[in-house]
Amino acid sequence: MEFDKLQEETIDRIGEKRFAHTLRVMEKAEELALIHNIDPEKAKVAAFFHDSMKIKGGGALEKEAEKYKLPFREEWKEIPSIAHGYLAAEMIKTEYGITDEEILNAIRYHTTGRAGMSSLEILIYLADYIEEGREFPGVEKIRSVAKNNLEEAFDMALGNTIRFLIEKKQKISIDSILCWNERVNKKHEELY
Repeated sequence: MEFDKLQEETIDRIGEKRFAHTLRVMEKAEELALIHNIDPEKAKVAAFFHDSMKIKGGGALEKEAEKYKLPFREEWKEIPSIAHGYLAAEMIKTEYGITDEEILNAIRYHTTGRAGMSSLEILIYLADYIEEGREFPGVEKIRSVAKNNLEEAFDMALGNTIRFLIEKKQKISIDSILCWNERVNKKHEELY
C-alpha cells in the first residue's frame, strides 16, 4: 500500500492532531533506533501504527474489538486508554498483513509496558513518551538519558507514569505493575 493512502486512512481514523503526534513519534523512534542499534524500519512501522486505533466515540473501541474478534478485556472497560494499542496491533495484522510479533508487541504495550519487553518495545514506549511535542516536568532529562541509556530512560518514564496515575487516583494496568516489578527485581539482582 502506498504511504499517501495509508496516511489518509490513518488521519480519517484518528484526526490531524493525533497524526502529527504520530509523525513526531516516528521521528523520535528512528533517531533512538539508529543510536541504539535497533532496526529503524521496525521502529518506524511500530511508531506509525502505535496510535492508529486511538479513536473516540461511545462504544467505538468495543465495536472495533468485535470487528477484529478481539475479546474486550475487563481491564479495558476500567482503563479504556490502553485498549487502542491492542486494537492497532490486531488491525495491522488483519488489514496490512504485518505479522512481526516484535512490532505487534511494541504497538500493543506502548502505553503500559509489560514484563519481558524487547528493546523495540522499550524504544516505542519511550518515543511516544518523549516525542518533541511532549512538555512536562522532567521530559528534557528523560530525552537526554534516552540518547545514552534506553533502559534507564524507560525506568524513569515508567516510574513517572505510575506516580502520575497514583497522584491522580487512577487505575494502573496490571501490565505496568508487572513491568515495574520485573525492572525493580532486575536492579536488585544487579546490585547483589
